[in-house]
Amino acid sequence: MGGDEFKKKIFRSEEERSGEISGASLIFEEVPAHLIIEEVSKRFGIPVYDITEAKRGKGKKNIPRMVGMRLCQTLGRKKLSDIAKIFNVGHYSTVSSSIRILRKEVESNKKLQNLINILTQDLTRLFLITMNLHRKQKTLCQSVGKPSLFLTGTLRYDVGRNEVSHIDP
Repeated sequence: MGGDEFKKKIFRSEEERSGEISGASLIFEEVPAHLIIEEVSKRFGIPVYDITEAKRGKGKKNIPRMVGMRLCQTLGRKKLSDIAKIFNVGHYSTVSSSIRILRKEVESNKKLQNLINILTQDLTRLFLITMNLHRKQKTLCQSVGKPSLFLTGTLRYDVGRNEVSHIDP
């Protein structure tokens, strides 16, 4: 797919052409998937389970799930295969199809486009705040000798193990 130098050159030339740097490219670290899923869940007013678990059936569109997948790709900088694991789908092509369907939906639905833009801005802000807290907490935990944990709604993020787990209410 290309080495690091090639990727830098492509991204640099893309920014030079557009004259604009996207908000996601200002974050040098990945926004964790659990943070994205939790925020999408809150914004759409549905449980995390409805986003992370597949629902089968012809014509079923789970827009919040698709939004979560897309944000994991853009803000989380996750590969499609990683997103497939996070969202419990069998193959990365399903993720690719879902994101493509979402793009088409966004083209005709300005309200959805605005919602995704707001989510992106909020997640970027939330991530930067969380990273700042993480640095402070990590320093504190290192001095006390305990692992760092973040609790966000129904998800638990163990920094030391880089694991996300669900908390039963």
